[in-house]
Amino acid sequence: MVSVQSRGRPDERRDSEMTIMDLVILARTTPVEATRFRHGVGQAHHAEYLSDSIKSALFASQSHRTGTRLHIVLEAGTGIPRTLTLDGDVIGDLGELTETGIIRSLADALDQTTNLVQGESVALSTGIIVSVLAFEPALRALGDPSGLIGGAGKEGVKDRPRFLLQPDGTDIRELDTAAGGVFVMSDHVPMPRKIAKSLIRRGYAPLSVGPRMLQTAHCITLIHNEFDRSPLR
Repeated sequence: MVSVQSRGRPDERRDSEMTIMDLVILARTTPVEATRFRHGVGQAHHAEYLSDSIKSALFASQSHRTGTRLHIVLEAGTGIPRTLTLDGDVIGDLGELTETGIIRSLADALDQTTNLVQGESVALSTGIIVSVLAFEPALRALGDPSGLIGGAGKEGVKDRPRFLLQPDGTDIRELDTAAGGVFVMSDHVPMPRKIAKSLIRRGYAPLSVGPRMLQTAHCITLIHNEFDRSPLR
């Protein structure tokens, strides 16, 4: 059942412990090979979409967004699938907050972790955590607070609402957005129906951020906006 709540005025908000928000992007056509990734800007897999999504997810004006983690799952190409995790609490130096700089940092992370094997994870000096996990294993790992990408001492997805961004989902403005949660979405390539149906069967509630199809980075901005406006934040 969807929980609906009155938002109240910003000055009526009460202090509360921030609940972790996990944003998961399935980048199905983005290659895991660093060289192909670097040259993907403007090409078929549009690596530049990931740069925009990172800026929307983790940065505000002159600050980082604490309590937010972004997980980018790369499955295309000849290399083994990997998940790149960026945590607003511990984000390091990405070089520069330009499209070129962020793409370079992501590509370098892929380049530095070619020797990892299935199930391994490593935290780089940039703050990027690289885990050898495909989409489904990455979601399972998020459910374990002590897992590869769950984060030691942080709650897993079983304790929080889980959502799948869908055009025909429940409007985000009808939700109690004070509870944090896990938000799963695709990049510029729509989520395959088979995967979407599987996620819904497993408890990921379809969620819409508005009446129009938007780019992933814009969806993330709107999700943040709803949390920023919540009287319980």
